[in-house]
Amino acid sequence: MSLLQPCLRWSYRAIRRAAVLDVKRLLVAETAGLAPQNPPPGYQLKPLGPDQRSALGLPRGIVAADSAQHCLAAFYRDRVASYVFLARGHVPAAFHFSRAPHLGTDLKLPAGGVFVHTAFTVPEHRGRRLPAALLSAALGLARKLDPDASCDSDGSGSSDGSGLLDASGVLAFDGPVTHAFTSMDWTNEPSRRAFTHLGFRPLGLIYRLGWSCVQATLYPRAAGRMGIRVSERNQGIRVALG
Repeated sequence: MSLLQPCLRWSYRAIRRAAVLDVKRLLVAETAGLAPQNPPPGYQLKPLGPDQRSALGLPRGIVAADSAQHCLAAFYRDRVASYVFLARGHVPAAFHFSRAPHLGTDLKLPAGGVFVHTAFTVPEHRGRRLPAALLSAALGLARKLDPDASCDSDGSGSSDGSGLLDASGVLAFDGPVTHAFTSMDWTNEPSRRAFTHLGFRPLGLIYRLGWSCVQATLYPRAAGRMGIRVSERNQGIRVALG
């Protein structure tokens, strides 16, 4: 079995390069069960507007986010050290693919759901649980964040979010957030371990295969039971598994 897994991963990566197959892990976490996590000393958490996001070098479709999507970043000495995007409602396929954009997976989230995507930490800042701090601030410590607010480990970021609240409500969600969803490529073990450590659990694998208008989606039935509508705007057939 230990030899089979590396062989499967190698085979998948070779097929993925041909842009005919995309396999993602879908994970979920109940936000009430996520433990609060403050950032290490010296880091500040701030929301990024569209103009600031353009400096991250991301695709235009992600940078020009609508009101249902937010970006939160951790700064160290006025430089971005880590960031994460959160979307509500509809998650376009352009936000949700590994290598081939045409094999992105369109998602419709249930009420109370938020989708975590495009998370990244600068290499020299990894290992400090910055994504955990960002998610904790966005989903647990506060519903709103002040552009100039900081949340340091000295206690300034209290459990009720009083150190992060702003009357303008930059990260105010339209209603309570009960579940957080995310996904990553099937072979991305570091990302899987990081989100599992945060409290996420697997819902199953999403397979997107094909080319042009000849496509198919295989998705876990557990996602449907959670209220997620998978690939309704993608081309081709849809089949629930499990």
